[in-house]
Amino acid sequence: TTPELRAACQAELDGMRERIAGMRRSFVESLKQRGVARNFDFLMEQKGMFSFSGITKPEVLRLRAEYGVYLLENGRINVAGMTPANLPYLCDAIATVLRG
Repeated sequence: TTPELRAACQAELDGMRERIAGMRRSFVESLKQRGVARNFDFLMEQKGMFSFSGITKPEVLRLRAEYGVYLLENGRINVAGMTPANLPYLCDAIATVLRG
C-alpha cells in the first residue's frame, strides 16, 4: 500500500526479469558462437527462471557425469542460475556434448 515500496519492489522485479532475459540471449548466442548446430532460439521466447532446453536425457547424463552441469533429465535448465561468469563453461560443456 506504500507507493515508494511498491516502486522499489517493481524495480527489483524488472531488474531480475531483464537479467534473466539477457542471460537467455547470451546463452543462445554463446552456443551459436561455439558452432552448435541445434537451434536454441526458442529459448529467447520463453519466460521465467527455468526453460525446457530440448537437451535429451543421455545428453543431460553426460553433462552431469563429465562436466558437473546439472539439468533435470527432461532437459529443464535453470536460467536464473546462469551468470556471465559461469556461462562460458556451461556453453563449452553443452557444445562438446552436443557434438558427440
